[in-house]
Amino acid sequence: MHTKDQLPVMKELSDEELLQLFESGKIEAFNEIVMRYKDSLYNYLVKFTGGSPDCNDIVQEAFIQLYEYQKRTRDIKNFRAWIFRITINKARKISC
Repeated sequence: MHTKDQLPVMKELSDEELLQLFESGKIEAFNEIVMRYKDSLYNYLVKFTGGSPDCNDIVQEAFIQLYEYQKRTRDIKNFRAWIFRITINKARKISC
């Protein structure tokens, strides 16, 4: 693991490494996760919902859920699948 003085360049880290840093309180790691996934989640939702005006809000809600899950991110085995599943579940709730 990295010391406080030696934080790595976030873009070079894997999702798992970012989640570990985020769980330990490094908000920069959360910000990198958001930057890494926000566009692909949004684009997927546009296709999934047929272009719902709620797509941005749904993506934001998914990231809020991740933020609230901060101290339990070690339970996430495949982050990409997890964040997409959370996002799609939120979209289904809104469309119902």
